[in-house]
Order: sequence, then C-alpha cells, then structure tokens
Amino acid sequence: MKTALIFLCFLAVVYSAETESKDTSVREELAPKEEERACVPLGEECNGNDCKCCNKWTYCKCPFGTGFACSCVFGGAMVCERKKKKCKNPEVMNTPPGPCFSGRG
Repeated sequence: MKTALIFLCFLAVVYSAETESKDTSVREELAPKEEERACVPLGEECNGNDCKCCNKWTYCKCPFGTGFACSCVFGGAMVCERKKKKCKNPEVMNTPPGPCFSGRG
C-alpha cells in the first residue's frame, strides 16, 4: 500500500513538472524577443532605425548619413507622425502618452 502511494506521488510530481515546462515554452514562443521589444533611450547609440528610439518624438540621427555613431535625438511632431505610421513597437510609441500634435493653437 505504501509503495502504491509513493508511486502515485511520483507520477503526480512528474506530470506537474512536465506540464510546467510546456507552459513556459508556449509563453516563450508568444513573447517578443528582448531585442525586438527594448528601445534605446535619448542620447544612446542606435543602429539607424528610428523605431528603436524610445519616445515618439525621438529619432535615430547619424552624422553625415554614414550609418556609424548614430544616436537617438529629440525631433518633433513630424517625427512622431512618421513613427506612428512606420513603427509597430508599442513601447516606443506610448511614451509620453497623447497625440503628436496638441489641440491648442
């Protein structure tokens, strides 16, 4: 009787461990990769891609159009409009919240 109880406990542990490993693998497949999700803060080095810069008003500026030594710099509302059409990363476009142009004028 004790052997049967120990065997059932062992099966329960194996089953729960197997189920847990399947759950994490599904989550990992659905989660975006870190390099796709992370954005580059203002002033930091970027790779020429405006969508990598955090904040909807920043863009990646490369001196003399070389593609080297690029950094995220502050732009304006037109940069925001361009990034809204081009960039799909919500982390980039959600900060700061609100529209590109203010309603005042």
